[in-house]
Amino acid sequence: MLSNIKNYIRKKSNKKLRKYINLDMIDEYMELRELIYNSDYNNLIVGSSHGLYGIKAEVLSDNPNGSKWLNACTTSQDLYRSFKMIELVSRNKKISTVIMTYSLFSSGYMLDKVALEFKYSYLSDIFFGIPTRVDYSEKDLYIKEMIYRYSLKYPIKYHQRNLFGDKIGHRDFMTSTDIDKRVLGHIKHNIRNTNEHIYVEEAIKYCKANNIILILVVMPFREDYIKKASESESSDYRKYYDSIQLLANKNDVPLLFYDSTVIDYDDFGDCDHLTDVGGGILLYS
Repeated sequence: MLSNIKNYIRKKSNKKLRKYINLDMIDEYMELRELIYNSDYNNLIVGSSHGLYGIKAEVLSDNPNGSKWLNACTTSQDLYRSFKMIELVSRNKKISTVIMTYSLFSSGYMLDKVALEFKYSYLSDIFFGIPTRVDYSEKDLYIKEMIYRYSLKYPIKYHQRNLFGDKIGHRDFMTSTDIDKRVLGHIKHNIRNTNEHIYVEEAIKYCKANNIILILVVMPFREDYIKKASESESSDYRKYYDSIQLLANKNDVPLLFYDSTVIDYDDFGDCDHLTDVGGGILLYS
């Protein structure tokens, strides 16, 4: 009975906040913050949801040399926030190796300027101290304050990551229409510019200065995603990655490029995210 009363009060008191942001997402960031500061690890994975679902820190940690990994990827994490996450974590832990995942949209994607995803910038600011790159409006400051108060008042309700930071569960399959929109949306950010690559260069410099091995990883896509992406680039979607390949070569940084020949259709949760099984197969391939 007491639990039901608490849940009712929690639901009523956060009705306004629910209008602006998913409370489960707040829980996930609270959970990741706890893992960053309290878990036992010496290697790190950063990047967007492609890395969150596709690179399994638990699998990488299953080794005889005592190497432990933490997955610090977050939904729509841009290159700026990936670099800042490396800085944040390495100030608190001795890090040996970082995997920085890279997606089709990464070269020109700035989270702060995408209206539907700007909410994630509140979370990375509040929980990780990563400043936004645009000024907050009064409404933004109001929402940020509500999120902060929520995090102080309520414990984590639903755990969405395991002890290694890996996401629990997978996404539903997309329809062909959803795939078309998703691919075109990713391509839009890719062909806009390569301005965000400055944060890959910053990550390279930072890691070299701190004796950290940096590995860039381009995650795989399902065949229908690749087919749609290839329609706009001379039947070879890999050309979208020419600029990051050149950057990696120039700085002598390894870049691993996976494609869907490594794993099967059923190992994808949707057109560009792997399932738990798919993520394990990718690492063992």
